[in-house]
Amino acid sequence: MILQLFGEALSLVVVVAGLLLPVVYIFIASSFAPALVLLDGFSFWQAILKSWKMFHQHWLVMIIAFVLLGLIVFLGAIPAGLGLFITLPLSWCMHYALYRQLMPVKER
Repeated sequence: MILQLFGEALSLVVVVAGLLLPVVYIFIASSFAPALVLLDGFSFWQAILKSWKMFHQHWLVMIIAFVLLGLIVFLGAIPAGLGLFITLPLSWCMHYALYRQLMPVKER
């Protein structure tokens, strides 16, 4: 009985991870596309392709950064969501700093 419950729980974890990991991968890989459109004047498809290229060049840094950003936002949500007033703008600033670190400002 216990082994059957363990097997069902394990299969549920595998299915959820199998569905969730591709979504997280696509989200992180395309996370810089809006900034590329707004700040650097790329078209939609150019921004998506450039964001994916940046992700594949710096995948470890971006994954670590997004895990840390997620933890910060999660910790801000613990006190009845009131911490989000601080942690969400902080995470946006950290996301912009990561973007500028990986995509320097063009010389004009």
